[in-house]
Amino acid sequence: MFKRRHCSLSLIAGCCFVAFFTVNTSAVDVTLTPGTKHQTIEGFGGGLMFRVYPYLRPYQDELYDSIFNKAGCNVVRICNYYDSAMAENNDTLEINMMKDIQAKYPQVKVFMASWSPPPYLKQGDTIAGVVDGTKLSLKKVDNQFVYNEYADYWYNSIKDFKDKGVILSWVSMQNEPDWPAEWEGCCLLPNESGNTASYAKALDAVYNKVNSLGIPLIGPDMTGPAGINSVSIDQYMNAVNKSQITAVCHHFYNGADVSSMRKVKQNYGSKPRYQTEYLINEGADWNGKIQTWFDHIQLIHNSLVEEDLSMYLLFAVAYKEASTHCFFSQDTINNTYLTRPIYYAFKHFSKSIHRGWRRIGASGGSLMASAYANANNDSMAVVVINTGGAATLNLKGIPEAIDTGEVFQTTRSSGSEQSKKYARIAAFGKTRPAITLDGGSITSVDLWKIPPPDACSELNRTVTMKPSFAVTAGRDAITVFCTSAMDQVFTLSLYDIAGKRIVPSKSIRTVSGAAARTLNGRFARGTYLLNIVADKAIQTRTVVVQ
Repeated sequence: MFKRRHCSLSLIAGCCFVAFFTVNTSAVDVTLTPGTKHQTIEGFGGGLMFRVYPYLRPYQDELYDSIFNKAGCNVVRICNYYDSAMAENNDTLEINMMKDIQAKYPQVKVFMASWSPPPYLKQGDTIAGVVDGTKLSLKKVDNQFVYNEYADYWYNSIKDFKDKGVILSWVSMQNEPDWPAEWEGCCLLPNESGNTASYAKALDAVYNKVNSLGIPLIGPDMTGPAGINSVSIDQYMNAVNKSQITAVCHHFYNGADVSSMRKVKQNYGSKPRYQTEYLINEGADWNGKIQTWFDHIQLIHNSLVEEDLSMYLLFAVAYKEASTHCFFSQDTINNTYLTRPIYYAFKHFSKSIHRGWRRIGASGGSLMASAYANANNDSMAVVVINTGGAATLNLKGIPEAIDTGEVFQTTRSSGSEQSKKYARIAAFGKTRPAITLDGGSITSVDLWKIPPPDACSELNRTVTMKPSFAVTAGRDAITVFCTSAMDQVFTLSLYDIAGKRIVPSKSIRTVSGAAARTLNGRFARGTYLLNIVADKAIQTRTVVVQ
């Protein structure tokens, strides 16, 4: 939810939130240890919240392309607006929006959370979380909280989405149960207390009701590891049946410090950890420090390295006109939008790090460095934050299988201003060149082998083929032209650089010695692998989309 709170923020300790400091050396080594494996990455993304999103607006497709294609985001968090007591369920927009997004970007997974159950389940018959200073919880009937009715609400919500064609990947039954917002909220404490229902009992009822639908529950989705009013994540987790929670999730509004991150990892390391909502308002004074996008990316780095987070979500990827914390602030009256600095910085994580990759060992001295790789260590991403002055980066420990790559950089000039915005600054090859790091910058180095051996078994074969092929590539189509001395049928398959097939196999038949076949899609700028098969003859071609 959109935060207007003045809670205690324990921001990252040490150098992480110092914008600039003196670096005594002009050259810094970052050494990779691919054999050291950490958490598996699930994804990056953010919310499309409170009916403030691009859907059905004139710039919808342009923003979707920027979020899911150019930035590579693959998780969307939405509100649960289902209300079976209404004549018409008001979840239609969310369902249609996600059906539209997933049809165009099938890699996107949906995470649904509830800010408040419908009024008929709430004290005061309202979705407000606080009225006249009183925190509102589930309703009581005959002196018993309506846990079973609450579970029915969730069962019907999930089934409604499923029946209408949207499969949810995760559900959090209550957003920030420790901090009910005045506009929408529901207070659920770890255990029952007076007129406040128990999160643990509500979870038990919901789990028993919805488990048959096969949608994982995650939680407690609270304000942060430290919680609000001394109600910590540990108190919630100690009260619940942990087997009912697939992943431990929280926000970073309280407890965004290294010690809290390490504690969550230590206590709940057997489960994935997700950060499911956070924002920094550009230029806001929190705890005596002006916040910027550069602070936020350091927090993301620490959460990945110190807590081993598998997912990181912004509060919103597109939001209101005046909002500075999201990718795009929308003027829904004039149908325009502004791109905010966090978009270019967040992209270094979301674009370079793929679902299913694992974080690997990386030591960077004075630099904040992290690295990620596929199962075969032949596709990698290295993300480096330089909080000091200009430096030269030397990457060491890169496997010999890696033979190409690209380097992108976003640089802070002053305040929230950026002199470079995800700019391509270098190509990377066998020569392993040194990379210039601007002072106050984030740099991502994307590394891969062509072709990656994990793409498909046919890519491993070394064969020859007499026909000749020419390829033209654009953002909307890749066309293959074939000439052959005889009529022949070929099969075309397209893979991304990580070895994932992104276009189903297509056939092309040469008649009278020539043929053409177009692969349609929405292709991001970058390098792809085109596999061409005829009988047992194979070619693998590199295709570059500008």
